[in-house]
Amino acid sequence: MMFTFSIRSTGWTRSVSLACHYLTETKKFLTPLLAVSNFPRRIFYKGLLKDGPKVQEADFGGPLKLAIQFKFPHFQPLTILDLDSTEDRTGTSLTNRREAELALQLYRTIDRETDGLLAKSRVAVITPYSQQCSLLKRMFEQNYGSSYATRVHVSTIDAFQGNEAGVVIYSCVRASGSKGIGFLGDVQRMNVALTRAKHYLFVIARRRSIMVNPYWRELVGYARSQKALIEVPCVKKNDFPKRSSLLKNHNAKKVSFGATSEQTFEVGSQVKQTAQTEDTFPSLAEIKPVHTSDNREDSGYCSA
Repeated sequence: MMFTFSIRSTGWTRSVSLACHYLTETKKFLTPLLAVSNFPRRIFYKGLLKDGPKVQEADFGGPLKLAIQFKFPHFQPLTILDLDSTEDRTGTSLTNRREAELALQLYRTIDRETDGLLAKSRVAVITPYSQQCSLLKRMFEQNYGSSYATRVHVSTIDAFQGNEAGVVIYSCVRASGSKGIGFLGDVQRMNVALTRAKHYLFVIARRRSIMVNPYWRELVGYARSQKALIEVPCVKKNDFPKRSSLLKNHNAKKVSFGATSEQTFEVGSQVKQTAQTEDTFPSLAEIKPVHTSDNREDSGYCSA
């Protein structure tokens, strides 16, 4: 389990990209984060399990963890992304397309903002439902081609038991109001889901739906207390501002930064404006967490 694993030296003090170079130089100014294991260790194991020595080291997680801290200061090791959504029944299983879209955008955004470090790490997207798993696989394949599995492991919780990943995105699916959450409320399955991540666990859920279960209600309260409950606003795609992208310039010169750098940049490229059609939700780096004193259970939701 994640509480006792060890890792080889990552050599993280050497910059692997321009971004990580200045992150390494400024790491001492970043606020230490609580371990992703804090909540499950307290709830499921009564505080008896302890993190291994490697987990307790300040540089555990290497360049990727530093880059996420720097680029996404509101993300905590365990973060709940509260999304108003609806579940759809497909045969005997369930899907939630909005959660799948957010999972894909979250992965794509972190990978882009960390200069591709996420793609070099072990990432898992897990869900309790087989049909949601199939939907996620189709969406990732549409965006990254048939080789998407080299980037991210998409799996049901049951199939992923016994595995772990540096970053885990958990799509809860259930969004049926007060009608219950089915086997999402199974304590053993919840334990498995919350203990797969080494560095970051992102739980995508409809807060009002999962809080009908006492364990999930406690998780939401914990996330709120850690400023790790983020409401994802409902906006339309055409409401987004335009974003800049580089226009290919065949006369531009390619330069590298650092002897060990794998990153190249083009000097002399022109900038053009293109519509941000690839994202369904607003910039995840700019959304702030719910204030700890805000006890409303239904704030920030879209009208039906």
